[in-house]
Order: sequence, then C-alpha cells, then structure tokens
Amino acid sequence: MRLVLSWLPTVAIVAAMVVVGVVIVAPELLPIPILRGDEQEAAGPEGDTSSAVADEETIDDGWYASHPAPEGPATRRVLPVVRLRSAEVAARIGLETVRSESRTVVDRVAGNAETAYDSHLFAEVTPRVRCVVREVNADHGDRFEAGRTMAVVDSAEVGSAKADYLAVRAMVDLAEETLRRTESLTAKDALPRANEVEARAQLNKSRADLLGARQKLRNLGLDDEDLARITKDRDTSSLLDVVAPIDGTVVELHAVVGEALEQNTVMFQLTDLSKLWVWIDIPESDYRLVEPGQPVTFEVPGLPGLEAEGEVEWVEASVNPGTRTVRVLGVLEDPDRQLRAGQYGRGTIVVGDPREAVVLPRSAVQDFAPGVGLVFLAREDGAYVPQRVEIRDLPEPGMVEVTWGLDADREVVSTGSFLLMTELRRDELVGD
Repeated sequence: MRLVLSWLPTVAIVAAMVVVGVVIVAPELLPIPILRGDEQEAAGPEGDTSSAVADEETIDDGWYASHPAPEGPATRRVLPVVRLRSAEVAARIGLETVRSESRTVVDRVAGNAETAYDSHLFAEVTPRVRCVVREVNADHGDRFEAGRTMAVVDSAEVGSAKADYLAVRAMVDLAEETLRRTESLTAKDALPRANEVEARAQLNKSRADLLGARQKLRNLGLDDEDLARITKDRDTSSLLDVVAPIDGTVVELHAVVGEALEQNTVMFQLTDLSKLWVWIDIPESDYRLVEPGQPVTFEVPGLPGLEAEGEVEWVEASVNPGTRTVRVLGVLEDPDRQLRAGQYGRGTIVVGDPREAVVLPRSAVQDFAPGVGLVFLAREDGAYVPQRVEIRDLPEPGMVEVTWGLDADREVVSTGSFLLMTELRRDELVGD
C-alpha cells in the first residue's frame, strides 16, 4: 500500500503535463471537443462558431465494399473528415502536400549479392603424374588458348610409359610379320594350322597391349599427334608438357621451377574473366517470382558506376534455414573486366514487364492497420479526406506504389499526416 501511495505524486505530475500539452497543441485540430475547449468561448460576438466547427462529415472511401470484413476501428465503412481552423494552422504545424504521380514502373526483386568465377569457364591445371617442375611459361594475368603449353614437368612415369608404348608397338609389328609368314607356310602345308592359330593369338595379344600402352599415354594428356611424334622420333624423354585445357586468363599460379609435385596438385587456375557468376540472396517470399532468363543487374554501392548486367541461370531448390532466403544464380557480362570475384554488392532481378502505376512518397502513407495504409487528400475547402490504400515498395528509395485506393494527380498530404491521423483516431485514443 505504501508503495502505491509513493507513486501517486509522480502519476499526478505526468498527467498534468499531458493535459497542459494537449491544451497547448491540440486546439488546432477539429473535431476533438476536449481540444477545442468551450465552443461558446471560441464563438465570435454573434455566436459564430465557423472557425471551430465540430464537423461531423464522414466519407466512404470504398474500402469496406472492396474488402468485406467485420467492422472494426480499421475496417469501418466510413471515416471522418479532418478539418483545421485555417490555412495558417496547416502552415504552422508543417503540413505539406504532393501530387500522386503516374509512372512507368517495373517489378523487381533485390537482395545482397556476391560475385564468383563462372564455373563453366573455370579450370584448375594439374599434372597427371608425380613430377618435378622444369619450366613455367605462365604468369598472373597471362591469357592462354586451349592447348598452349603452360609448364614442362619431368616424370619417370612419363619416360616409362613412352618406352612401354614403343616396345609394345614393336611387338605388334613383329606379330603381324610372324602371322603373314605363318599363313604363307600353312597355305603350302609347310606348317601345321596350329602354328597359324598361335601366331594370330599372339598378334591379338600384342594389339591389346598396344591399346593399353596408348591409353596410358592419353591419360597423361598426349594426343594422336604426340603419339605419332613419339613413334617417329623414338622419344622416351621423361618430359611432359602441361597445357591449358580451356581459353582463359591465369588468376592463380602455384608452380615454381624445381618444385616436386604430387599427382593432381593445382599448378594454375584459368578462367574467362569476361563473365562472372553472381549469387543473390532474395527473400523466401519472392522466389516464386524469379525464373531463368530474367534480367539481372549487379551494383557495388561503394563504387559508383560499377555495374554489370546479365540474366538468371538458376534458382536454388532450398531455403537457407538461418536467413530464410533463397539463392539465385545469375551470369553477368563483364567484357571490360571491371568486376572482381568475391565482390559484395546488390543484385536486382526484373520479374515483370513495364507498367503504369500510381506513385507516392512513403512519408505520405500512414500505417492504419496491418496491410492497410492511410493517406489524406487535401480538399479545396481546407478539409483533409482520409483514404485507405494498399501499397508496395519500389526500388527507388522513399517511394511506394499505390496498388489500391488512389488515382494519379491527387493532392496528398506528404508531411504532417501523422497529426491528421491522430485526430482521425481520437476516439480510439481517448475512448468513446
């Protein structure tokens, strides 16, 4: 009980301050009786109260007819019109108006984004065998065409494979000659037919061994031209060229002369820098709007003018459980090579065709109820007519699209509308 009594003086002081503030500020607003004070005192000598009329005019803004629902504070059929004592009052409390505009807008989805190398145009260059690096013919930024030598390595396995290939090829030549002689002698009954069968079997075995030896060299990256050269030159060198598998620019280099490398150690990374991937994190609620082929724009806020365009390639099939976002993959065209992999920025996806829309500053719209906005239309007689609206955000900062409830070229309160809404909802604030 003592604790309750100890708070009473503080409560009384706060209540007094609230009453004083209301008396000072609110007389400008009508029709709040408690803010107008005694209407008879406000009247002129002849009892004229027109400067402080307790106007009971209401307006049906069409909301209830289009959004049938049980009537409540936010869903009632009609709303009261708000009036000020004079235009001077509007200027004193800072009311400003703008006209709603008709603009061509395009629906977009945006999110945080990060660039990466295009994996379709990216390659890691590795040796096929354990080796020692003998030559390095590439450096950072060098551009290579597919098939051009980037390095030369030395491997005993390469020399052994070449020697085996030459030996097996010689065995095939010998087996073919043996079979020809055997067939000739067998035809003359100089040898039994079993000798011909044996010679044919030996040839087949030698040919199979040759296929294996040839494939081993192919696995080392050698082609038919290389095999012909090995055969012609009787080449058993242990040196092996490491060639570029694709056209691209060297973006990573890890090889130095004399270095011993294990099989599949990455020596170089190559990529086509004229294209990049961009991963865009979009809200879960928007992923159904995105499809492959839609235009994509990537911007870096900290680097004005740095922008690239492309299109959507893929929408991920899962939602990030931590951020509740869906990743969208876009392919960017960057012919001038201005972007960098791993760059953070903002990705925007065009998800609709251009269309005409009514546009307003966001400051003109008050939150009236969940999903319901409210604007005030300035009337020539000084009244402010409430109008419920539905809006959606636009990419342009500070602007919204009105999707229901407002036409273009209407004069709308843009600054100070909160004071008007406070008057509109006075019954909810002070009770009936």
